[in-house]
Amino acid sequence: MNNKSQFKNWQANKIIHSQPHQEKIWEKGINDLSIISRQDNRVIVTKSKKYYVDFMSCSYLGLESNQRLSDAAKSAIDLYLIDFKMHRDGKGANPREHR
Repeated sequence: MNNKSQFKNWQANKIIHSQPHQEKIWEKGINDLSIISRQDNRVIVTKSKKYYVDFMSCSYLGLESNQRLSDAAKSAIDLYLIDFKMHRDGKGANPREHR
């Protein structure tokens, strides 16, 4: 068996196999999580007044609004810089050269 052909359409197969389950979810009305508000960028409130922690947005820990973390990240970048290797010939390899 050719492994390449086995995995060629894995995404299409995934959609085909999950479609009946998705249809059941929509029929039962449990997939409609319309967000009407957010609290502290972490908790979402739905139309049905249910509260959920939003683990999908990477904000559930509230790190994007933590001033101490933001200040520490900025200080670390200023101190250590970010090294983007832009040229294969070695030019620009050291970001301190371009200050």
